[in-house]
Amino acid sequence: MFIQLITLIYYQMTVPIPINGYSDRAKKAIEYINSVFDQATVSDMNKISALLKEKFNIFQQVNYKHSNAKLSLEMGIGLITANANNHNILLLNNMNLFAKESNDPMIGAEQAKISYERRNNAIETHGREIRRCRIKELKLTCESVKSVINDLVITVSEIRNYIEIGRLYKKKHAELNMDMNAGIINMIIYMESMNIDEYRRMIGELNDYLKKCEIFTEM
Repeated sequence: MFIQLITLIYYQMTVPIPINGYSDRAKKAIEYINSVFDQATVSDMNKISALLKEKFNIFQQVNYKHSNAKLSLEMGIGLITANANNHNILLLNNMNLFAKESNDPMIGAEQAKISYERRNNAIETHGREIRRCRIKELKLTCESVKSVINDLVITVSEIRNYIEIGRLYKKKHAELNMDMNAGIINMIIYMESMNIDEYRRMIGELNDYLKKCEIFTEM
């Protein structure tokens, strides 16, 4: 009985519910999972609790992953921008030093120019190397962010499914006169409060950051 139920829950997870309603396949899954919940025992419900807790943790991890991904992209872009600003400051300082040395009779214009070019080459070489490293780091970050976006897409497809499973879970708990601890109650409330549009916004936000990163990595 429980194996049948678990199989249905995982099957349900693979059938995303369309924005405008249930597909025929999803409707059949919902109908069948309702019938399976009707037959669930106390032992089955305890096992389902463990399954829902596991999924709840995954949902929470996705939120953390989004925040970390956004922060990593912002830091990556910020480091490239800071490197460019520092590079320009070094070049400007070198020009000012060249002007100062050119007017120093102890150095002379010719020696000042040689020193200027030597420093300038060193600045350019160092700047290119730092930029290359920063761009490489940002590209790696972008690849990991794509994985987070995929997790968010999966979450969007599963939210309504788990709201339905949570509803059936509460209903069956009441029928069996089972006590629900605060942790389980809060977990189901959390799932019910999950906003699909908010997760879609997260996806769009990270995609926008990836587009910005393309500009920085191709400059």
